[in-house]
Amino acid sequence: MQLDFLQILSGVFLLLSILLLSSSILQFVYGNKKNLALAFLCLIIAIGFLKNILWQYFYNNALFLIFIGGIKEVFIGPLLFFHVKMKRTKLYNKEVFLHFALPIIIYSAYIIKVLFFYNSSSLFNTQFYFFLTILLFFHYILYFILSYKEYLKISTLVISKVSKTVFLFLIIYILPNFLLILSTLLLMISYNLLPNNVFMKDIIIGVWVKNFGAFITRPLAVISNLFIIGYAFIEIPFFKSLFYPKNILHNQGAINSISELKSKIDLYFNELKKFKNKTLTIDKCSEDLEITKKELIDYFKVSEKVTFNEFVNTYRVNEFKSLLSNSDNNIYDINSLSEMAGFKSRSTFYRVFKDIEGITPTQYKSLLQN
Repeated sequence: MQLDFLQILSGVFLLLSILLLSSSILQFVYGNKKNLALAFLCLIIAIGFLKNILWQYFYNNALFLIFIGGIKEVFIGPLLFFHVKMKRTKLYNKEVFLHFALPIIIYSAYIIKVLFFYNSSSLFNTQFYFFLTILLFFHYILYFILSYKEYLKISTLVISKVSKTVFLFLIIYILPNFLLILSTLLLMISYNLLPNNVFMKDIIIGVWVKNFGAFITRPLAVISNLFIIGYAFIEIPFFKSLFYPKNILHNQGAINSISELKSKIDLYFNELKKFKNKTLTIDKCSEDLEITKKELIDYFKVSEKVTFNEFVNTYRVNEFKSLLSNSDNNIYDINSLSEMAGFKSRSTFYRVFKDIEGITPTQYKSLLQN
């Protein structure tokens, strides 16, 4: 007995679902919190493949419909967005609820429709699924735009390999699903615009399902999800060390937040000049920047190659030099200018200045005057 193409594809889908479930479990067990969205994404995609394989056997089972069936694909857009965003910053519960509100409403409406209005009129069914497809179409567009904007914020990572991998992850998964929803939408529009000719409508659906669905979208789904599986495994810390340079693995939080931290720290020190605060500490800075102390420590370790105190004192010394070179400040002595720059004590200022500049503040002032 020979297997046809669709039977082979079903076997491939089963294998993909097993691999996706495995990567999801590994992410939950061994991954870090910033990859929770990726773990749930792999789980939902795996469930989607299982649904395609098992639907014909359990379509009338309510529990199967709730846990395996349904249009869980509506959660993919927000999960993609969450994963990309969590590469640079943390998510808040309010934000998660906001992005999941519409998918939960759509999913609940679908479950209610199938469980309680399964035998509705064909016109109601057509209108319902047409409206649902339009919602999914614009939902994908919205979350692709949001995810791409988040990608642009992390594209300045010091390790470009991370950035490129995230970009491929975003494009390779979004594109096939977007094409599938678009083709379904076009099919439904053309189907409803045709005259009431059952023969012609059956031909259109048959050609679409047999050719476009079987030979275009499904193979694309296989290719894109093979990439997702590989990506999910690479994001597990053990496998990550095999693909990415070791110098980015001090702390995942520092790497994930580096792009946002760069812009935040530039604003904090260059524009707001918070280093002038004599009592500034790393705890105060991390609180103001809304990140953990550990993330800030590792940011300076990985990106700036200095400690927090060294970073702050460099800004203070440069500020002192700037103040000293301004003739309007000639009325102030060295100690007063050092306090204006953010130094708390004279002894600390002299020690730090000599460490950085190689000479004392007094010697530097004399050189400047000469």
